[in-house]
Amino acid sequence: MLNCLRPRTLLLALLFLVGAAAAFAQVPTSPSTQFPYTGPPTEGVSVLKMPAPGRHWAFIMAPLYGNFLVSQIYVIDGDSAKILGMMTGGLLSTAAVSPDRSRIYVADTFFSRGTRGARTDVVTIYDTKTLAPTGEVVIPPRRLLAAPDNLQLKATSDGRLLLVANMTPATSVTVIDTAGDKVVGEIPTPGCPEFQLVGARRFVSLCGDGAMLSVGFDDAGKVRSEKRSKPFFDPEKDPVYAYPAIIGTENYYVTYHGMVHPMDVASDPPVAGASWSLVSDQEKAQGWRPGGAQPFWGHSASGLIYILMHQGGEWTHKQPGAEVWVFRAKDHRRVQRLTLPEAASSIYVSSDKQPLIFAATPTDVLQFGAKPFTLQVLAADGRYLGKIDQLGGFPAAIFGL
Repeated sequence: MLNCLRPRTLLLALLFLVGAAAAFAQVPTSPSTQFPYTGPPTEGVSVLKMPAPGRHWAFIMAPLYGNFLVSQIYVIDGDSAKILGMMTGGLLSTAAVSPDRSRIYVADTFFSRGTRGARTDVVTIYDTKTLAPTGEVVIPPRRLLAAPDNLQLKATSDGRLLLVANMTPATSVTVIDTAGDKVVGEIPTPGCPEFQLVGARRFVSLCGDGAMLSVGFDDAGKVRSEKRSKPFFDPEKDPVYAYPAIIGTENYYVTYHGMVHPMDVASDPPVAGASWSLVSDQEKAQGWRPGGAQPFWGHSASGLIYILMHQGGEWTHKQPGAEVWVFRAKDHRRVQRLTLPEAASSIYVSSDKQPLIFAATPTDVLQFGAKPFTLQVLAADGRYLGKIDQLGGFPAAIFGL
C-alpha cells in the first residue's frame, strides 16, 4: 500500500522515473536502414526495408492463437528459413499481393465493441518494402467471414481492379478501383461463394450444386456475361474442397474421398474432364485420403499436384497429412511419395522451376500450453531443409508471389 512506503523510497522512485523519461526523450532518431542491416549498431528507432521480393517468399495467414478477432500475416523467406516480417489484421483477414509486387492488400473486418457493435469492413494497403500501411478502402460490410483461403481477395492481372468475396449469406463480389482506391461495383454470384480470376476481366466461382459459374465484367464492376456449367460432382455424396490445384488453365478439384475432377476454366463456361482417383483400391481400404486446411497445391511449371495424405475414416478431411503424394496431372501417375517429419495441415509449392515445398504443422490452439505451429521447408526432391517455428496460431492458408 502507498502509505506504507517510506518518503525516501518514494523520492528515489520519482528520481528514477524522471531520469528514465529524460533519457528516453534524448534518444536520437536514425534513418531507415536496408534489410538485412550489416553496419554498426545505431541508437534510436528505425524502420528496416524489406529485400526485393524473392521467388521463394511465402505468405502465411493465421489467426492469433485461435483468436479469430486478430489475424497475423507472416512473410517468410524459404531460402534463408527466416521470418522477414509480419502484418496484423482484423477478424479473419485474408491477403493478396499486387501484380507489380509493390502492394499487399489485406481485407479486414472490425467491430466497434470488439466482438459486437457497428461493423466496418476495409481493405488495408501495405507497402511491400516496409510492410507499413499506406491507406485503406472502406468496403460494404458483407465480406465473407470464413477460414481464409486464396479465393477471397485478388487483383486483376493488370492491377487495375481488386475483387473481394462477400457472403451475408447472399454471395457477391465487391470490385475496387485500385487507382482511385474506391469501390466501383458489386457483382451478384447467387449460390456461388468465393471466386478465381481466370482472365483479364473474368472469374469463375464454384457453386453449391456442383456446377461452376463464369462471369465476365467491365472496369465499372458491371456484369458483361454470365454462364453456368453443368454440375461436375455430387456435393451430397463426395464434396470437393473449395480451392482447386491449379495447373495452367486446368483446375483440379479434389474430393474428401480422393477423387479428382478436372475443369478447363479457359472455356466459357468451364468444361469438365474425365475424373480419376488418387488412391488404389488397396490404399482406399487402408484409409488413405487427403486432409488439412489447405491440403494440395498445383505446380504449373512441372504439371505436378502435391497433396497431403493421411489415414482416417469418414469426415477426417481436416486431419493433417503425414505424407505428401505427388501426381503428374496429365497421366494421373503418382511420381513421388514423401514422408514428412511432422504432419502438416497446409501445403504450398513456389511457382519457379526449382520450387520449394512449404508444409505448415498445426497446433491445438485450445489446448493449455500448446506449442506454436511450425513451417517445414523441403526441396522438390523431398530433401528436408529445415523448419521455422514460433509462428503463433493455427495456419489457415499459404500463398506466394
